[in-house]
Amino acid sequence: MEEQQNYSDQKPDPATERSLALRTALHYGLVGGMACIALGMLYYLINVEGFIRFVDNLILVTLGATVVMAVLAVRRMQDGIISWREGLTVGFLVWVLGNLVFSTFKFLLYKYFDTGLVEIFLQNMEEQFQQFGNMDDAQAAKVEKAMDVMRPDRFSGAALGYAFSLIFPGFFLAAIMALVLRKKPVEATF
Repeated sequence: MEEQQNYSDQKPDPATERSLALRTALHYGLVGGMACIALGMLYYLINVEGFIRFVDNLILVTLGATVVMAVLAVRRMQDGIISWREGLTVGFLVWVLGNLVFSTFKFLLYKYFDTGLVEIFLQNMEEQFQQFGNMDDAQAAKVEKAMDVMRPDRFSGAALGYAFSLIFPGFFLAAIMALVLRKKPVEATF
């Protein structure tokens, strides 16, 4: 008579754990991106100028919370144990995907749906540059060139903004959250 095995007590192999962790990160990245879109649209409908000034803070808080939820979900799947490296991988993947979804939305909003936002954006950028004081003609030309490159209705501006956000705050946020939320296995001492 064959003995039945109980597979519920067996731990999944590392490849399966990695696959589950990546699927979880993809899921939370999409959820975070969609949450940013929903909150961004709500903020846009309430206050257009506020949307332009504070949308990046909204993304930071929303995706930051999503990164924490994803790392905790993976930690729960792995019996409460997650290394810094695994947490960083999951957290950064959530940030990359969620920010890509929202950046695509923001680009489409500026480019096709409300082209008047670009003028408000450029006006806000100009005000921020003027806070640095009087500029000579060479500095003013550099500022004008930077503003032209950073236009959110151009693919180069959207891609540059996305790339910068991957490093700061994306990578740093994921690294800090992974450090805070990591949990090593307890080793038995005899």
